[in-house]
Formats: sequence, structure tokens, C-alpha cells
Amino acid sequence: MINNLIKKLEAIAGSTQQAQYEACLLLEKITGLSRVMLLVKAQPLTLDQQKALDELVEQRLQGKPLAYILGDIPFAGITLAIRPPILIPRPETEEMVAWVIERFSQYRDEPLVVLDMCTGSGCIALALAAAFPAWQIVGVDINPAAIELAQENKNMLALNNVSFIEGSLFNSVMWARPFDFIVSNPPYISESSHALVGKDVLAWEDKGALFADDNGYAFYHELIAQAKKLITLPHEDRLHLIFEFGVDQKDMAQYLSQQGCRSIEIHKDCGGINRWSGCQI
Repeated sequence: MINNLIKKLEAIAGSTQQAQYEACLLLEKITGLSRVMLLVKAQPLTLDQQKALDELVEQRLQGKPLAYILGDIPFAGITLAIRPPILIPRPETEEMVAWVIERFSQYRDEPLVVLDMCTGSGCIALALAAAFPAWQIVGVDINPAAIELAQENKNMLALNNVSFIEGSLFNSVMWARPFDFIVSNPPYISESSHALVGKDVLAWEDKGALFADDNGYAFYHELIAQAKKLITLPHEDRLHLIFEFGVDQKDMAQYLSQQGCRSIEIHKDCGGINRWSGCQI
């Protein structure tokens, strides 16, 4: 059974290894059994299960991203509901969040207030809220569907130290005290790189969360300008801005220096690509 499923998925998955991974996840969803149990207790599917599996496989073959088919995704120690067109959290973003959690572990018990711009599904805000119960996290997104999903994820995870606000960039943020630092995974793909983005991504995910003008730098201009207003009591021992960027921003360190930022750090993802930066303002 699983071998036939893998063969069907190979065309869309791109490799046998990825097809095996996707096949196991789809079978887990249909049967409720873990991957290990599927291997240990290989049993034929019921007619209802087979029908449901066939429907999911057809969706995948039509190009629907696997995360949207499954309806949830693990991320930095939590599980998030996900649905189109809200941006699917990427492994690179998870790497950045894991790094933030490690970097700020010494401030675990301090009542920091953190802003997550372009929160999407709430993945960054919720992962930080779960890791640091003493913190207060505010997630902001321009897309009302994103805020609705983030709020659903908050309720599902029963986290009380995070809130979500719908609004454009920083105009929606009304807070009685300054933020201690800002974290963001903003749109940063340039229009010139449009052709390099997968067809399934273009067909299903929110383009407003993917693409930015000015060779992908447009959001960073506003991010830095507004951060200087929102972080009014910057802590000299901590980073003030942490954000993801991409291959279109090859000169990010130089750019940040030109904007007057200090203590600039550039970090690579597991693929060896410069992926996120931290700095002081």
C-alpha cells in the first residue's frame, strides 16, 4: 500500500525521499497512527479511510501544499493550525526562533515585552510565548485572516501572554510602554526573483506575505525607522531587532550599518544561506 502511495506522490514531491515523508504524514492523518505504528502494525485501510486518502492524494497531485492538506504543522515545540492563504511557517524561520530562544534564555524570568511584526499564523509570537511565560508578546499583521488564525492558535495552545492586532505595519500598535525588542519574518522576496518561487507557493500562499518592493528591502526601511520610536529605552546588552531576510538582500550587513544600526549579526540557516540578522538601533 505505502509503496504505491509513494510512487503516486513522487511526481509532485520531487524525490522518493520526500514522497516517503509525505506518504507517512498522509497515512498518519487518515489512520491516527504514528509513523512507527504504521510500520509495526501494517493493516489494510478501511473503505472510508481509502476514500479519504484518495481525496487527500488528489489534492496533493493538484499542487496543494502538504501543510494545507494536513491542516497543522509542528513549529519550535508547538503545533499550529494552518490554512490557505496564510504563509506556511518555514524551517528557516523555525531555526531563527530556536536561536532567539537560546540567545534570550538568560532573560527567561524578566517581564520583557516583544513585538512580532507580520505575525501570519502567529508562529513566532506563539513559540516565544510558550518558551517565555513571563514575557508579553504582541503579534501584528495586516491580513485579517492571519489574525483570525493566529488567535485560533493562541486559544488552542491556551497561552495568555500573547495578543494579536490587525493593522498596517506599526500604525496599529498602541502600547503603554516601549517594546524590549522586535522580531519579524517580513515579505522580502524581490519581484526579480518571482520566477524562482514554486508554483504551489504562488498559487496558494498570500503574495503580500512573500514579495516586497525595492529589491525586497521595502519593509526593512520602515522596520528600522519605526523601531527607533518603539524601542525608546534600548538595553545595551540585548539585541533590539531580529528579522529574517533572503538571498535578494546580499548586502544586509552593509545596509544596516548605513541605517545607523550597531552590533550587527548575520546568521546562516542549515543550508548555509545568510537568513536572519540581529542588531541594535
